[in-house]
Amino acid sequence: MDNIILANELLKVFKGSQKFFCAKLDIKKAFDSVSRNFLLHRLKLKGFSDKFIDWIKGCISNVHFYICLNGSLEGFFSSSSGLRQGCPLSPLLFCIAMDGLSQCLQQSSFVGLNQGSFSIKHLMYADDFLVFGMASHANLVCLKNTLHLFSEDSGLYINLTKSSILFSKMVGNADFLASILGISSIESSLTYLGLPITYNRLNFTHFQPLLSRISALLEGWKVRFLSFASRVQFLKFTIANTIAYWIRGAIIPKACCKVISKLCSKFLFYGNIKDKKMHIIF
Repeated sequence: MDNIILANELLKVFKGSQKFFCAKLDIKKAFDSVSRNFLLHRLKLKGFSDKFIDWIKGCISNVHFYICLNGSLEGFFSSSSGLRQGCPLSPLLFCIAMDGLSQCLQQSSFVGLNQGSFSIKHLMYADDFLVFGMASHANLVCLKNTLHLFSEDSGLYINLTKSSILFSKMVGNADFLASILGISSIESSLTYLGLPITYNRLNFTHFQPLLSRISALLEGWKVRFLSFASRVQFLKFTIANTIAYWIRGAIIPKACCKVISKLCSKFLFYGNIKDKKMHIIF
């Protein structure tokens, strides 16, 4: 959550006269494509002992997958790259691999966002990656080359269709600069860690994903036959937690709060969100 708040604060400088960009980069098949040799090399650079590295090598190398066919496991095949999904070690090992990208950016000539004595080039949380920098042709070419170098070594490539870039107001050739990286340029907001971030004030449309998520939860088949007490508990723990995550990173508009309240009220008293209110006739 600290990353979301920091990202919103950094985007405030986009209202000024300088030319900046913020790129949200998505890693393609993150856990499945990371190079094991690259990971072991990163562990060596981090100062882990040879014995520990051998343990990790044994955990990630001897991996076989079975296919569940008609309720029974049939055959198996081995894997040559990637980390196992569900393994408690996998997120930690992936972060060590992604730290290589962080170091590549720090050691390159890429110019980040500089304000006085403060300088930052990127924010990273697992495979959610934000890059801040000066919006110039040379700087974006440098970023492209750095990403390509990292991808060749690590096996982790950028998903161009799911990545996007946001430019400050003073940038006039946004589409041309975005084409250097091969990603789309947007004017409204980026989605980072599931929340919208922008240098303008968030409005009702930015919270449509939240409303869609709440509607989907309230319309699910599993909640259709809940008792009144169970619906209260569902709103308390499931819906409230969903809203709480957004509240910690953004200020929800009043209009959005009214819609959420209306949806929750319908679900609580009628068991679904589509029935209309019944009027009492005297």
